[in-house]
Amino acid sequence: MNSSPSEGPDLAGLREEEAGLAAAAAGVTGAPGVTALDHLVIRAGAGEATAVAGEILGLSRYCPARATEADGLLTIVLERPNCPPLLVREERTIGKGTGCAAVAFRVRDLSAFTRACAAAGVPYRPAGAVMVEAGRPTLTGVRYLFTASGMPESEGREVNLSLNVPDRPYLAAAGCPDHLAVRLDPRDRAAAVIECLHLTGGIFEGSEYVTPFRSVNSVVRVKNADFALNFVSGTTPGAPDPFLARFGPGVHHLAFTTRGVATVAAGLEEDGVGFALPLTESPAAGVRQMMAARSELTGLIVEYIERFEEFAGYFDPGATVRL
Repeated sequence: MNSSPSEGPDLAGLREEEAGLAAAAAGVTGAPGVTALDHLVIRAGAGEATAVAGEILGLSRYCPARATEADGLLTIVLERPNCPPLLVREERTIGKGTGCAAVAFRVRDLSAFTRACAAAGVPYRPAGAVMVEAGRPTLTGVRYLFTASGMPESEGREVNLSLNVPDRPYLAAAGCPDHLAVRLDPRDRAAAVIECLHLTGGIFEGSEYVTPFRSVNSVVRVKNADFALNFVSGTTPGAPDPFLARFGPGVHHLAFTTRGVATVAAGLEEDGVGFALPLTESPAAGVRQMMAARSELTGLIVEYIERFEEFAGYFDPGATVRL
């Protein structure tokens, strides 16, 4: 790449990179049997799980289901009907990275999954009695977990929770997780896409340059999970990246499928919630979306995205260039 951010991207160079990535992706068979998004793990500092859970509850229609305490650390399970649960888990030591620590998928046969990982040369290791962790979290800042039997029971004693959650009925419009956007170094984006394809058997939906953010988005749709991972990077290796400087690679935002984003935006604004991305209305183009302000506790942003007609993308097509 020989362009600076002020000059705009080297689209010819990006398209050459995209051709190589598409060719590599076409040769990936992928591990067998991913059937669903099982749960997401949200990391909290010691003593902060209640506050982190309260933030999520105040931005979604998830509800607290149960909580346990072990070795002085709290784990809170948040649930919403017909959606994968969110597991808020305290850690004594928090390094770099944002609060979304792991994404867990359900597989039909864990033994068949690990055999496929071995055949593809993808590292894997046990993660408890009924789960396997696979891949290289140093690429993305996110752990990939796989289970055939669902989320394990939290260890420790059950505790009662007292959460002050604001009454925001308009959040009923916000549904299940739609995608995670993972910000990473541009030199690692292609490798992260290929690894994700190996692990999930997903579909590479291609890449686009998003003009307002001067970023490249490469999407893997995990078809059986009705969920996607959007790998996002700058265009120039080594160029300053405020997100990476602060957090390292990690989840930039968690998006919820939404029916009625305008109602959610109006309600949050009235309730004094700030925005990282104000309401962008493009129903004619197929999408309407907004992002709440970044959490000071977790570094995460919550996005609400509403699609119309046959639109299947992640940003206003008028602000993107297909690569």
